Amino acid sequence: MIHGLVYLLHLHEPYVPYPGAPPGSCAQHYTGFAPGGPRNLHRRLRQHGTRQGSPLLLAARNAGIDWELARLWPGTRTRERQLKRRGSARRYCPMCGVVPRETFIPLTKAGLVSRSLTTDEQKEAALIMTAAQLAEHKALQNLMWLGRVPGVVRLTAATPDLWTTMPEGA
Repeated sequence: MIHGLVYLLHLHEPYVPYPGAPPGSCAQHYTGFAPGGPRNLHRRLRQHGTRQGSPLLLAARNAGIDWELARLWPGTRTRERQLKRRGSARRYCPMCGVVPRETFIPLTKAGLVSRSLTTDEQKEAALIMTAAQLAEHKALQNLMWLGRVPGVVRLTAATPDLWTTMPEGA
C-alpha cells in the first residue's frame, strides 16, 4: 500500500459543462492522491490543467476557472476512494465554510481509528462507538447467534391445517 497525500482542490466557481446542466453534472471540487510527500504533490498539482492531469480540471482551466488547494490528508489511494465515494466534497471543504475537527484521533496503518490509543471522549466526539457501546453491541451479536435476544419475539412456523391443505374430492 503506497502512502502519500490525499488533497482537495476547490474551484473558485462551479464548472458547468453546458448551459442548463443538472446539478449532478456540475463540479466545484476535485479530490486526488499524490504518492510520496510534498514534492510529489507539487508535481501532481502542476500537472492539473494539462493533458497529464484530471480531465475535469483541464475542462475547468479551458473555461477560465481557477482553483486552489483547500485541504490535505495523509493517506493512501483507499482514503481517496473513500472520500470520493462519500460524494459532496463541500461537506469537508474549509473554503465552503466547513471547520475541520480540532481533536486529533490516532489512526492505524490501515487508516482505521486506533481503539487502544483513543479515549471514550474522543470516540464520542468522532461519533464512534465507545468501549461500553462496543461491548454491548458484541453481546447482542452473540445473543443473536444463539437466538436469545431480549425483547425480540421469534415466531415459529405454524403447523399446516389439515382441513385447508387437503385436496378437494379426497
